[in-house]
Amino acid sequence: MTAGRAEQLPAEDGTFDAAVFCLVLCTIDEPGSALAEAARVLRLGGQIRFLEHVRSQRRVPALLQDAITPLWSRLGGGCRPNRAPPPPSALPGSRSSRSTVSDSPWPP
Repeated sequence: MTAGRAEQLPAEDGTFDAAVFCLVLCTIDEPGSALAEAARVLRLGGQIRFLEHVRSQRRVPALLQDAITPLWSRLGGGCRPNRAPPPPSALPGSRSSRSTVSDSPWPP
């Protein structure tokens, strides 16, 4: 494990075999930049894995997420439960991906 900001990782290109994001992209202002930076430090064939909560696709839960986001964000270290991360297809160099979405209105 290496400490650093997701948008500016303290590592050379192609240093790591894998990068893991777990319930953190909701706190990063530019999640796409963090994913691109992770791709930069991965070796050829390396993997990016992430588990994130996303805004519900159902109207009422989505409105509830929107309503709680300002307070939740202040109390939860910047977490924005109503924001979706970039789709896996947006990952730099992405060729294939799998994703599963649970439509719960609450962050895990």
